[in-house]
Amino acid sequence: MLKPGLRDVPAFDGKTISTNSMGLRGKREFSYTRTGKSPRILILGDSFTFGDEVGDHESFPSMLQARMPQAEVINMGVHGYSHDQMLILLREEGLRYAPDIVILGFIYIDVYRNMLGFRDYAKPRFESGKNGLRLVDTPVPPPDDVLRGNKYRSRLADFARLGWTRTYYSWFVNRQEETDHLARDLLAEIARECRTAGAEPLFAFLPTGRELADNILADTHESRFHSFRDSAQDAEWISMLPLFRQRQEQGVTFKETGHWLPQGHDVVSAGLYDYLSKAGYLASE
Repeated sequence: MLKPGLRDVPAFDGKTISTNSMGLRGKREFSYTRTGKSPRILILGDSFTFGDEVGDHESFPSMLQARMPQAEVINMGVHGYSHDQMLILLREEGLRYAPDIVILGFIYIDVYRNMLGFRDYAKPRFESGKNGLRLVDTPVPPPDDVLRGNKYRSRLADFARLGWTRTYYSWFVNRQEETDHLARDLLAEIARECRTAGAEPLFAFLPTGRELADNILADTHESRFHSFRDSAQDAEWISMLPLFRQRQEQGVTFKETGHWLPQGHDVVSAGLYDYLSKAGYLASE
Protein backbone atom coordinates (compact mmCIF):
# COMPACT_ATOMS: atom_id res chain seq x y z
CA MET A 1 0.00 0.00 0.00
CA LEU A 2 0.95 3.64 -0.29
CA LYS A 3 2.45 5.51 2.63
CA PRO A 4 -0.32 7.46 4.42
CA GLY A 5 -0.28 11.17 5.10
CA LEU A 6 1.85 12.39 2.18
CA ARG A 7 1.36 16.06 1.35
CA ASP A 8 2.30 17.53 -2.03
CA VAL A 9 5.39 15.36 -2.45
CA PRO A 10 7.22 16.36 -5.68
CA ALA A 11 7.16 13.66 -8.35
CA PHE A 12 6.74 13.13 -12.08
CA ASP A 13 8.58 16.22 -13.35
CA GLY A 14 6.84 18.85 -11.27
CA LYS A 15 3.66 17.00 -10.34
CA THR A 16 2.83 16.18 -6.72
CA ILE A 17 1.52 13.19 -4.81
CA SER A 18 -0.66 13.33 -1.71
CA THR A 19 -2.28 10.52 0.26
CA ASN A 20 -4.90 10.52 2.98
CA SER A 21 -4.60 8.92 6.41
CA MET A 22 -5.33 5.47 4.90
CA GLY A 23 -2.77 5.74 2.10
CA LEU A 24 -5.27 6.45 -0.68
CA ARG A 25 -4.29 8.89 -3.45
CA GLY A 26 -5.42 12.45 -2.72
CA LYS A 27 -6.14 14.42 0.43
CA ARG A 28 -9.83 13.62 0.86
CA GLU A 29 -10.76 11.40 3.78
CA PHE A 30 -13.44 8.71 3.59
CA SER A 31 -15.22 7.17 6.56
CA TYR A 32 -16.12 3.49 6.67
CA THR A 33 -19.50 4.57 8.01
CA ARG A 34 -21.52 6.24 5.29
CA THR A 35 -23.66 9.27 5.94
CA GLY A 36 -26.17 10.67 3.51
CA LYS A 37 -27.17 9.20 0.18
CA SER A 38 -24.17 10.11 -1.97
CA PRO A 39 -23.27 7.24 -4.31
CA ARG A 40 -19.90 5.74 -3.41
CA ILE A 41 -17.63 4.50 -6.19
CA LEU A 42 -14.52 2.42 -5.41
CA ILE A 43 -11.87 2.09 -8.13
CA LEU A 44 -9.28 -0.71 -8.10
CA GLY A 45 -6.29 -0.77 -10.40
CA ASP A 46 -2.57 -0.44 -10.92
CA SER A 47 -0.38 2.58 -11.68
CA PHE A 48 -2.69 3.79 -14.45
CA THR A 49 -5.53 4.08 -11.92
CA PHE A 50 -3.25 5.48 -9.22
CA GLY A 51 -2.01 8.09 -11.67
CA ASP A 52 1.69 7.64 -12.34
CA GLU A 53 3.09 10.66 -14.23
CA VAL A 54 0.16 12.94 -13.34
CA GLY A 55 -0.77 15.09 -10.36
CA ASP A 56 -3.39 14.37 -7.71
CA HIS A 57 -6.19 16.08 -9.63
CA GLU A 58 -5.21 14.66 -13.03
CA SER A 59 -5.89 10.95 -12.45
CA PHE A 60 -9.10 9.59 -13.93
CA PRO A 61 -10.64 8.82 -10.50
CA SER A 62 -10.06 12.44 -9.49
CA MET A 63 -11.44 13.71 -12.81
CA LEU A 64 -14.48 11.45 -12.37
CA GLN A 65 -14.99 12.96 -8.91
CA ALA A 66 -14.95 16.43 -10.46
CA ARG A 67 -17.54 15.32 -13.02
CA MET A 68 -19.70 13.78 -10.25
CA PRO A 69 -19.33 16.16 -7.27
CA GLN A 70 -22.25 14.61 -5.42
CA ALA A 71 -20.58 11.17 -5.46
CA GLU A 72 -17.66 9.84 -3.42
CA VAL A 73 -14.94 8.40 -5.66
CA ILE A 74 -12.28 6.38 -3.83
CA ASN A 75 -9.03 5.74 -5.71
CA MET A 76 -7.55 2.41 -4.58
CA GLY A 77 -5.09 2.12 -7.44
CA VAL A 78 -1.58 1.05 -6.40
CA HIS A 79 1.54 1.09 -8.57
CA GLY A 80 2.55 -2.39 -9.74
CA TYR A 81 -0.59 -4.17 -8.53
CA SER A 82 -2.07 -7.19 -10.27
CA HIS A 83 -5.55 -8.67 -9.98
CA ASP A 84 -4.57 -10.89 -7.03
CA GLN A 85 -3.51 -7.89 -4.95
CA MET A 86 -6.63 -6.01 -6.02
CA LEU A 87 -8.74 -8.92 -4.76
CA ILE A 88 -6.95 -8.97 -1.40
CA LEU A 89 -7.20 -5.19 -1.06
CA LEU A 90 -10.91 -5.35 -1.88
CA ARG A 91 -11.48 -8.03 0.76
CA GLU A 92 -9.37 -6.51 3.51
CA GLU A 93 -10.06 -2.83 3.00
CA GLY A 94 -12.19 -1.83 0.01
CA LEU A 95 -15.49 -3.40 1.02
CA ARG A 96 -15.27 -1.75 4.44
CA TYR A 97 -16.26 1.47 2.65
CA ALA A 98 -19.58 -0.11 1.57
CA PRO A 99 -19.33 1.02 -2.08
CA ASP A 100 -22.31 1.05 -4.42
CA ILE A 101 -20.14 0.16 -7.39
CA VAL A 102 -16.61 -1.24 -7.71
CA ILE A 103 -14.72 -0.43 -10.90
CA LEU A 104 -11.60 -2.37 -11.84
CA GLY A 105 -9.32 -0.56 -14.30
CA PHE A 106 -8.16 -3.50 -16.42
CA ILE A 107 -4.66 -3.16 -17.89
CA TYR A 108 -3.87 -6.30 -19.87
CA ILE A 109 -0.30 -6.70 -18.62
CA ASP A 110 -1.72 -7.39 -15.13
CA VAL A 111 -2.83 -10.80 -16.41
CA TYR A 112 0.85 -11.79 -16.43
CA ARG A 113 1.64 -10.09 -13.13
CA ASN A 114 -0.83 -12.45 -11.46
CA MET A 115 1.73 -15.23 -11.99
CA LEU A 116 4.53 -13.46 -10.11
CA GLY A 117 5.65 -13.80 -6.50
CA PHE A 118 7.80 -10.68 -6.74
CA ARG A 119 7.07 -7.44 -8.62
CA ASP A 120 8.82 -4.35 -7.19
CA TYR A 121 8.35 -6.03 -3.81
CA ALA A 122 7.54 -9.53 -2.65
CA LYS A 123 3.84 -10.14 -3.27
CA PRO A 124 1.22 -12.80 -2.57
CA ARG A 125 -0.32 -14.73 -5.43
CA PHE A 126 -3.07 -17.27 -6.04
CA GLU A 127 -3.09 -20.62 -7.76
CA SER A 128 -6.16 -22.02 -9.51
CA GLY A 129 -7.21 -25.54 -8.64
CA LYS A 130 -10.18 -27.88 -8.64
CA ASN A 131 -11.35 -26.35 -5.36
CA GLY A 132 -10.96 -22.75 -6.55
CA LEU A 133 -8.31 -20.19 -5.73
CA ARG A 134 -5.58 -20.95 -3.20
CA LEU A 135 -3.46 -18.16 -1.72
CA VAL A 136 0.29 -18.90 -1.70
CA ASP A 137 3.55 -17.02 -1.06
CA THR A 138 2.33 -15.78 2.30
CA PRO A 139 3.15 -14.31 4.69
CA VAL A 140 4.82 -11.68 2.54
CA PRO A 141 8.11 -10.37 4.01
CA PRO A 142 8.09 -6.61 4.68
CA PRO A 143 10.18 -4.49 2.28
CA ASP A 144 12.62 -3.67 5.11
CA ASP A 145 13.40 -7.38 5.53
CA VAL A 146 14.03 -7.74 1.81
CA LEU A 147 16.29 -4.69 1.78
CA ARG A 148 18.14 -5.85 4.88
CA GLY A 149 19.20 -9.02 3.11
CA ASN A 150 20.10 -7.12 -0.05
CA LYS A 151 23.68 -6.32 0.99
CA TYR A 152 24.44 -10.03 1.41
CA ARG A 153 23.11 -11.05 -1.99
CA SER A 154 25.47 -11.50 -4.92
CA ARG A 155 25.33 -8.75 -7.55
CA LEU A 156 25.35 -11.57 -10.08
CA ALA A 157 21.92 -12.53 -8.71
CA ASP A 158 20.75 -8.97 -9.42
CA PHE A 159 21.83 -9.26 -13.04
CA ALA A 160 20.05 -12.59 -13.29
CA ARG A 161 16.88 -11.00 -11.91
CA LEU A 162 17.13 -8.17 -14.43
CA GLY A 163 17.40 -10.68 -17.24
CA TRP A 164 14.39 -12.53 -15.88
CA THR A 165 12.23 -9.41 -15.69
CA ARG A 166 12.98 -8.73 -19.36
CA THR A 167 11.86 -12.20 -20.41
CA TYR A 168 9.13 -13.28 -18.01
CA TYR A 169 6.32 -11.70 -20.05
CA SER A 170 7.25 -13.70 -23.15
CA TRP A 171 7.53 -16.81 -20.97
CA PHE A 172 4.01 -16.31 -19.65
CA VAL A 173 2.72 -15.58 -23.15
CA ASN A 174 3.76 -19.15 -23.97
CA ARG A 175 1.59 -20.24 -21.03
CA GLN A 176 -1.38 -18.15 -22.18
CA GLU A 177 -4.00 -20.72 -21.25
CA GLU A 178 -2.69 -20.91 -17.69
CA THR A 179 -2.42 -17.13 -17.25
CA ASP A 180 -5.88 -16.55 -18.72
CA HIS A 181 -7.39 -19.24 -16.50
CA LEU A 182 -5.96 -17.61 -13.37
CA ALA A 183 -7.10 -14.14 -14.46
CA ARG A 184 -10.57 -15.47 -15.19
CA ASP A 185 -10.82 -17.00 -11.71
CA LEU A 186 -9.54 -13.84 -10.01
CA LEU A 187 -11.96 -11.56 -11.86
CA ALA A 188 -14.82 -13.94 -11.10
CA GLU A 189 -13.93 -13.86 -7.41
CA ILE A 190 -13.73 -10.06 -7.40
CA ALA A 191 -17.21 -9.92 -8.95
CA ARG A 192 -18.53 -12.44 -6.43
CA GLU A 193 -17.10 -10.50 -3.47
CA CYS A 194 -18.71 -7.32 -4.79
CA ARG A 195 -22.11 -8.93 -5.31
CA THR A 196 -22.03 -10.53 -1.87
CA ALA A 197 -21.36 -7.12 -0.33
CA GLY A 198 -24.15 -5.48 -2.32
CA ALA A 199 -21.89 -3.62 -4.76
CA GLU A 200 -22.10 -3.61 -8.56
CA PRO A 201 -18.89 -4.87 -10.22
CA LEU A 202 -17.66 -3.14 -13.38
CA PHE A 203 -14.57 -4.17 -15.35
CA ALA A 204 -13.22 -1.50 -17.70
CA PHE A 205 -10.60 -2.27 -20.36
CA LEU A 206 -8.02 0.54 -20.41
CA PRO A 207 -5.64 0.57 -23.39
CA THR A 208 -2.04 1.62 -22.80
CA GLY A 209 0.03 3.74 -25.14
CA ARG A 210 1.66 0.68 -26.69
CA GLU A 211 -1.76 -0.71 -27.59
CA LEU A 212 -2.92 2.64 -28.92
CA ALA A 213 0.05 2.59 -31.31
CA ASP A 214 -0.65 -0.98 -32.48
CA ASN A 215 -4.22 -1.70 -33.56
CA ILE A 216 -3.67 -5.46 -33.86
CA LEU A 217 -2.25 -5.68 -30.33
CA ALA A 218 -5.09 -3.56 -28.95
CA ASP A 219 -7.77 -5.63 -30.67
CA THR A 220 -6.16 -8.86 -29.42
CA HIS A 221 -6.00 -7.69 -25.81
CA GLU A 222 -9.51 -6.24 -25.92
CA SER A 223 -10.83 -9.53 -27.32
CA ARG A 224 -9.13 -11.51 -24.54
CA PHE A 225 -10.56 -9.10 -21.98
CA HIS A 226 -14.07 -9.75 -23.28
CA SER A 227 -13.37 -13.50 -23.25
CA PHE A 228 -13.22 -13.30 -19.44
CA ARG A 229 -16.85 -12.16 -19.43
CA ASP A 230 -18.08 -15.75 -19.14
CA SER A 231 -16.47 -16.00 -15.71
CA ALA A 232 -18.63 -13.19 -14.30
CA GLN A 233 -21.69 -12.65 -16.44
CA ASP A 234 -23.40 -10.72 -13.65
CA ALA A 235 -20.73 -7.99 -13.90
CA GLU A 236 -20.57 -5.17 -16.43
CA TRP A 237 -17.74 -5.27 -18.99
CA ILE A 238 -16.90 -2.14 -20.96
CA SER A 239 -13.97 -1.04 -23.12
CA MET A 240 -12.43 2.41 -23.37
CA LEU A 241 -10.59 1.53 -26.59
CA PRO A 242 -13.27 2.99 -28.92
CA LEU A 243 -13.17 6.29 -27.02
CA PHE A 244 -9.38 6.54 -27.31
CA ARG A 245 -9.55 5.81 -31.02
CA GLN A 246 -12.24 8.44 -31.43
CA ARG A 247 -9.95 11.00 -29.81
CA GLN A 248 -7.09 9.88 -32.02
CA GLU A 249 -9.26 10.47 -35.09
CA GLN A 250 -9.87 13.98 -33.74
CA GLY A 251 -6.12 14.61 -33.68
CA VAL A 252 -5.31 13.86 -30.03
CA THR A 253 -2.04 11.98 -29.55
CA PHE A 254 -1.14 9.70 -26.65
CA LYS A 255 2.24 8.59 -25.34
CA GLU A 256 3.41 5.25 -26.74
CA THR A 257 5.51 4.44 -23.66
CA GLY A 258 4.96 4.84 -19.95
CA HIS A 259 1.66 6.12 -18.62
CA TRP A 260 -1.01 8.43 -19.94
CA LEU A 261 -0.72 12.16 -19.54
CA PRO A 262 -3.86 14.05 -18.38
CA GLN A 263 -5.60 13.71 -21.76
CA GLY A 264 -5.61 9.91 -21.39
CA HIS A 265 -7.15 10.15 -17.94
CA ASP A 266 -9.74 12.56 -19.31
CA VAL A 267 -10.83 9.95 -21.89
CA VAL A 268 -11.34 7.32 -19.19
CA SER A 269 -13.14 9.65 -16.77
CA ALA A 270 -15.47 10.81 -19.56
CA GLY A 271 -16.23 7.22 -20.54
CA LEU A 272 -16.97 6.18 -16.96
CA TYR A 273 -19.04 9.31 -16.41
CA ASP A 274 -21.16 8.44 -19.43
CA TYR A 275 -21.67 4.85 -18.27
CA LEU A 276 -22.51 5.82 -14.68
CA SER A 277 -24.88 8.55 -15.83
CA LYS A 278 -26.82 6.12 -18.01
CA ALA A 279 -26.81 3.61 -15.15
CA GLY A 280 -28.57 6.17 -12.92
CA TYR A 281 -25.75 7.28 -10.65
CA LEU A 282 -26.98 10.89 -10.62
CA ALA A 283 -24.11 12.46 -12.55
CA SER A 284 -23.92 16.22 -12.37
CA GLU A 285 -25.25 18.33 -15.21
